[in-house]
Amino acid sequence: MYTIVYGFLYPLFHVMLYCHRPSKYKRVPEHKVKKLVNLKTVPEHERKYYNHDKYDPIPEQDEYSWLTNNPEHAQTFKKYKKQLKTCISKQAKIYICLLDDVGLTVQQHDDLIDFIQLWFQRQVVITNIFTDDIKANLTSRYNEQTSDNQLLTTDIMTIIEQHKQQLHEEQQLHEEKQQQDDCCAYLVLTKQDLYGKNTNFVFGEANTRLGVGVFSTYRFNCDFNPNCVLDNINQSCIIDTNNINTAKFQMVCHIVVHEIGHMLGLGHCIYYSCNMNGCNSVFELLTQPLHLCPVDLYKLKYALDLDIITRHEHLTQFYVKHNFVNEIAWANQFC
Repeated sequence: MYTIVYGFLYPLFHVMLYCHRPSKYKRVPEHKVKKLVNLKTVPEHERKYYNHDKYDPIPEQDEYSWLTNNPEHAQTFKKYKKQLKTCISKQAKIYICLLDDVGLTVQQHDDLIDFIQLWFQRQVVITNIFTDDIKANLTSRYNEQTSDNQLLTTDIMTIIEQHKQQLHEEQQLHEEKQQQDDCCAYLVLTKQDLYGKNTNFVFGEANTRLGVGVFSTYRFNCDFNPNCVLDNINQSCIIDTNNINTAKFQMVCHIVVHEIGHMLGLGHCIYYSCNMNGCNSVFELLTQPLHLCPVDLYKLKYALDLDIITRHEHLTQFYVKHNFVNEIAWANQFC
């Protein structure tokens, strides 16, 4: 998957790395990390959710890890605020376009939409702009490793960029005084495998500047993907993989909000073990938490004016409902 952050192109996921090297990642000193959230600006009843001790540091990076192979520049709150320029309206919506059934059950699909709304506290609008004619003209290729077809992300991104612009123009026609777009993020979901330029496959692609992206569940769907890694977990992970469907759904939830986070300007996190960490493989993803670290929570609180307590309570209920074991344990620390 690719995401454009600060105008540069960074590969987010690869099955295989082209070079192996010792990690050059240097952990940010703890005393500096603690200063990244200005607790004086946080209401007293919300401060416990920014408690440094409740969050795990980034684990040691080996030669295969994301930070070993992709050195990242830290995104402080100050940098994020400057990049965002203005907070996102309470009326702004997240648009989700379904290219197909996404490889989820009807209930999982509905639950995913609920999760997105709980995470960002914004309404989700479901769209379907990909007619049969448009789908037939999407660039595709045959992948010999999976014996399946793949869609090129470029075509999909171009179509949703155009539709987002159309939404903006229609909004300006009817609401001349409106200063912000009704659509703050636009994500296409599909169960079909994706590829980008010079890649074997990508999980998806996101454009931070335009606020659009595409994500595929293909690599998590063991029902129709014979190469699904969830059938062959060979390392310890924090996600409970005893139930494949639960593990798959948790990872889909993880990456969808990670991608939308990018669309809202969040960069990769290098401070804590966090939803916004970069990742080189599904195996590395399995070692990362679903929740945000205090630094990224602070950014999102600023951008969206989140009700932190309500958000935490509703997400905890969601974790319990879907048996996200590691997230339940983490969330219960704040009870």
